[in-house]
Amino acid sequence: MKELLDLILSFNIKKLFSEKTENSFIQFFRYAFVGGAAFLADYTVFVLVCQAGDTGLINILAVIAGFIAGTVINYFLARKFVFQKKSNIESAFGEFVSYSLVGVAGCVLNILILFFGTDILNINRYAAKLIAAFLVLFFDYAVRRFLLYTPFKKDRG
Repeated sequence: MKELLDLILSFNIKKLFSEKTENSFIQFFRYAFVGGAAFLADYTVFVLVCQAGDTGLINILAVIAGFIAGTVINYFLARKFVFQKKSNIESAFGEFVSYSLVGVAGCVLNILILFFGTDILNINRYAAKLIAAFLVLFFDYAVRRFLLYTPFKKDRG
C-alpha cells in the first residue's frame, strides 16, 4: 500500500500505470481504471439497449450486451496495464476464454444484483446497474488475478 501511495503522491505516472509490477495494490488501482473504461462501454451499451423498453427481459439483454462490450475492452486493457505477466493458460485464445468465463460469472452476479435492486428494493435500473458494476469490479479482479495470473506451485513429489 505504501508503494502505491508513494507513486500517487509523487505523480509518477509511468510507474503507476505502465511499468511491470507484482504489487497487488498497484494492480488493483490500475484495474479500477481499466474497469472504468470497460464500464463506460458496458454502461453505454446497457443504456442504449434499455431504450428498447422497460421489461425484465430488456434489462437482462442490456446487461448481456453491455457485458460483451465491456469484457472485450477489459481484457485487452488489463493485459496491457494490469496483468502483464504470462497467465496460467498456455494459449492466448484459452486465456481469453478463461477470462471471459470469469466475466460470465460476474455478468450473472450483475444480473442478480440488478434484479434485487430493481424488483426487490425498487431502485431505478440505472442506479442498480451502477451499484452492481461497483460490486462486481472487486469480484472480477480477485478471481482473475488469483485463477489466471497467480503462478501455481508445481508439486515436486
